[in-house]
Amino acid sequence: MALGFVAAMAAHASTQYNVRGTEYQADTLFHAMLGPGTSQTSLLMRSAEGRQMYVYYAKIDLTNPYISFSTVMGQDSFAGTETVRSMSERKSRPGARYFLGVNGDFYYTSGTTRRGDSRVGIPIGPCVVDGEIYKANTNTDFTQFVLDANKQNPIIGCTKFSGLATSASGKTCGVDGVNLVNPSGGNRLIIYNKHFFPYTDTPAGAAEIAMKLADGESFGKPFKMVATAAPSTAGDMDIPADGFVVYGLGASADFVKSLKEGDEITVEFHAHIDGKEVFPHTMMSSWPNSLHNGEVTDTEYLLEEFGSNQPVTAVAIADEGKTIMFLTIDGRSPISSGARTTEGADLLRQLGAWEGLNFDSGGSSTMYSQALGTLNVPSDGTERSDANGFFAISTAPDDSTIARIAFVDWVAKVPKYGVYAPKFYGYNQYGLLIDTDLQGVTVTCPESVGHMTDARTFCGDGSGNAVLTATYGDLTATVPIQILGNGEGLRIVNDSIITDTYRQYAVAVENTIDGVKRAVNPA
Repeated sequence: MALGFVAAMAAHASTQYNVRGTEYQADTLFHAMLGPGTSQTSLLMRSAEGRQMYVYYAKIDLTNPYISFSTVMGQDSFAGTETVRSMSERKSRPGARYFLGVNGDFYYTSGTTRRGDSRVGIPIGPCVVDGEIYKANTNTDFTQFVLDANKQNPIIGCTKFSGLATSASGKTCGVDGVNLVNPSGGNRLIIYNKHFFPYTDTPAGAAEIAMKLADGESFGKPFKMVATAAPSTAGDMDIPADGFVVYGLGASADFVKSLKEGDEITVEFHAHIDGKEVFPHTMMSSWPNSLHNGEVTDTEYLLEEFGSNQPVTAVAIADEGKTIMFLTIDGRSPISSGARTTEGADLLRQLGAWEGLNFDSGGSSTMYSQALGTLNVPSDGTERSDANGFFAISTAPDDSTIARIAFVDWVAKVPKYGVYAPKFYGYNQYGLLIDTDLQGVTVTCPESVGHMTDARTFCGDGSGNAVLTATYGDLTATVPIQILGNGEGLRIVNDSIITDTYRQYAVAVENTIDGVKRAVNPA
């Protein structure tokens, strides 16, 4: 027992971090499992100079058989916004619980289409949702987080898209992207699909043609499409609900004009990162790639905000691609300074990450747990509606049977004579947190540190360190406990009371330990 306690307390000790030359003392405020293979930790980091940051990070085991990931578009639309909380609640269903998420890409914050629809919420970078392309373009400075259809091979890098359309007569034309906004300049061939607006929002003068998938084809590489009408130069063409519009600008317009109703073309797409072909099933873009090959990259000069203390959201890859990390740092707050992009990257590196991508930060920064709610404190005071979010998903069958319990507190610190009534989390057999205030748990403690006043309330009238043990049926859990101080500093909270002499009054007593006022057993 003694060796186990020493190991447990060592794991709970404060940690030192040197973040870009500044030394921080990091105290762990919270640590718990949230879902299959997924832990979440909250830190309070303080420097000797008086700076402090509230940091929230999650580590998700990509090898867990019940873990998957997905991008979620606000309102499931090309243009639209929604809070991360709402995305989680709306998308979750039996066998697919979107239990942990963060906000995603930068997005359009103004503008309307030619027909007056809002462009707010259109993601700036390429985006793929469960194999469906919402946006892709050959030239982008943004960086992407990519997973394949088997949720394997996570990679962060600048994706280079390429495409080629070939007519039945052998004519070819390069494809510049999918669902691009305001295409202009040069020779461009763009495909618009059902995820765009119901129309192409393109100016007159170019050429576009409505098409559908040929029989037996699916949108992949390569695939065949058949023209359903003649080309038009009127612009702003309606997109068939079950089809596409192929838009040609410049010399690419000649390719479109050469087609007629019933003609067939073959289209193929390719995506490469650092010269290696990737097959995106899930893709989220943002900027910048702040951690690359284990080294913090020079990003502060890219935008003024990147070189100043701001709220931060980031995603990262660790453990040779076996672990995905989410990171959020509160900022714009009297109690949390925020961080520069290089500081966020340096912290990810020290937490074990190898590659890191900064997501849209500032007032958008949000980390949300389906079981516990919003984990950080968004700088707006409430969650901001964003263009999209990135989620860890439990694919396990729904199960409401408690198979594991844990103390909510990961270490209990009780003043001499203090009282402690722990709360408990309950998990199902797949590791999903399903009960955040589990009842029916009993607690026992060693006599050396105190005694139980009832089945769940501890009184620290002993001394030293020990372990409390909780029991729920045949399930058990433990938590290290420390008795703080020697009883000095006790004070009665109220300097006077009014009593009717009939009802008992338990005298309110407290003690201040390390600047924190803690309740004490009045007995």
